[in-house]
Amino acid sequence: MVVLGPDGKPCRVCTDFKTWTKAEKKADSSHSGSDSSNVMHSTATNPSPTTPNTTMTSSAPSPPPVWDDYEPETPCPPDSIELGRHTWTFLHTAAAYYPEIPTAADQSAMTSLVSSLGRLYPCAPCASHLRTYVAHDPPKVESRDAISQWMCRLHNDVNKNLGKPQFDCSRVMERWHESLDRARCG
Repeated sequence: MVVLGPDGKPCRVCTDFKTWTKAEKKADSSHSGSDSSNVMHSTATNPSPTTPNTTMTSSAPSPPPVWDDYEPETPCPPDSIELGRHTWTFLHTAAAYYPEIPTAADQSAMTSLVSSLGRLYPCAPCASHLRTYVAHDPPKVESRDAISQWMCRLHNDVNKNLGKPQFDCSRVMERWHESLDRARCG
């Protein structure tokens, strides 16, 4: 299923990569418009004025996936490396799509998310490090750029402690929102 964003184009972050790529190729090869029989509009009331209603496209109902369809190469619970990688992906993506001008509720939610991770993250040393970092440098939630830069500094602090390379925070939006590899990511 393809989820369309407010601009009417497939939303990269809301649609799996394979489906999104197919939709982009189809759109490039056919500029005649969309097939209205395959479009389903969401009519649910939108609680957040910054979150657009979505449009979903589906060709036919598919059978429920089996476990191997989800993660054929990962049948085991995640280790700290896999969990960390996926957590960073989520956090950086959430920051990159955070509102440019957040409401007080948005700011509170982002602050709570970070605080909750510090309490509930399954890796105790990681959670402790996050709590210590936040106590010294609380999340900057006043804008998309501020939280994205804060998240990058946090990630670089973790990488420094692990002896890993630092990321150039001036490129954080390019990496998590716009894509560093336009040929591969569109």
